[in-house]
Parts: sequence; C-alpha cells; structure tokens
Amino acid sequence: MRWRLIMAVLPVAGLLLAGCGGSSNKPAATPTPPPVNQGATPSSSPAPTPTAGTFGQPVNVTEEGNASASITVRPPTMSQSDGTSVTATNGAYVTFVVHIVNTGNQPFTYGGGSFGLQDSDGRMHDQDGSASDPLEPNQALNPGGQITGNVTFDAPTHGTLIYTPNGSAVDTAEWKY
Repeated sequence: MRWRLIMAVLPVAGLLLAGCGGSSNKPAATPTPPPVNQGATPSSSPAPTPTAGTFGQPVNVTEEGNASASITVRPPTMSQSDGTSVTATNGAYVTFVVHIVNTGNQPFTYGGGSFGLQDSDGRMHDQDGSASDPLEPNQALNPGGQITGNVTFDAPTHGTLIYTPNGSAVDTAEWKY
C-alpha cells in the first residue's frame, strides 16, 4: 500500500517541481532603467585645456578673482651645476626666465610656486631653491606692474613647464621644451 501511495504522489510532485523551474514562452523581464532627469546639470564642468605657450611670446592668463596678466617665458638654459658644487641628479638644471606684466585692474599674485615642471614620463619636479635671481613666491603685482625672474628645476632635459595660478588646481598655460 505504501508503495502505491508513493507511486501516486511522485507524478504530482514532479509536475509541481517542473512548474517551479520550467521555462516559459514569455520573454524574461528586463529591469526598467531609472528615469532621466531632463533638467539636471553636471555637478562640475571639465577643466579647460591649458594654453600652449610659445617661448618668447606672451600668454594671457587669469587668476581666480579675475586678476589678469601676460606671461612671457624664454627658452630654457641647461647646466649640470646650480652655480655651486651641486650637480644635477635628474638630468640638468633647467632654468626659464619668466617675465610677468599685470594687464588687469587688480593686483595679480605671482610666484615661482605657480610654476611646475612635468617630465615626459608624467612626473612633476619641484623648483630648485638655490637658483640665482628666483621669481619670489606669492607676491602681488599692481596693475601695470612688471617683474622678471628665474624658475629653475633639477629635471630631465625634455618636458613641459606648467603655470598654475596661486590657489587653483587648473593648469592655465604650458610650454613644451
């Protein structure tokens, strides 16, 4: 009797299990994508592309607060020594003469710290503080004022001089050498 009961229940159990895991002729449901907010604006805009400077030609730059200036950079000079007994460890002492003119109607903050050097491998190099006639850091240049000074790096003999305004994370101008 028990055997007959098991034989009678088994086909019913099989049908129930087949209904749970079987396939259907209906296509599988796809998730509904979230609605698009038509009025949304991006949280930040892409950073502007730095101005490609040409050695000897002025490049116009603007700082935060709309102070503006013209920056002219001479082609670099390179030497193995910094003028003392210290020799370059990354290739050469690369020195740029920088001339800045405040072309706006507000003080323009300039400084050697606004310049960095990126080598062809993408590594950044800090200025060498022992350079002669350095462009002093964080100075205010009054409207119409001018200043000339050097920015020097212990860096490879090929790379890019980058100007980034004080207090900004955006590269404004660059000169490839």
